[in-house]
Amino acid sequence: MSIQASLKPEAMDTLQKQKRFSTIASVVVSVLVVTLIALVLGIFLIPNELSLTNLAIPYSSASLGKSPPKLPVTSLPAFA
Repeated sequence: MSIQASLKPEAMDTLQKQKRFSTIASVVVSVLVVTLIALVLGIFLIPNELSLTNLAIPYSSASLGKSPPKLPVTSLPAFA
């Protein structure tokens, strides 16, 4: 645009509206992106409540020292 040329008032109003809309849209998108990043990082920082590393399982058996039970022997029919 040359120095001598000037915009009409309607064109200036339209340009200002577009700039305002663009600024508002940029701010909204940036807030949403920051919120999304915060949520993703927050998920990684949640402590693991179901950690099995500190879980102690006591074991006691009444059959210590006994031999294992004997299984019954079954015979299969002979095929000719």
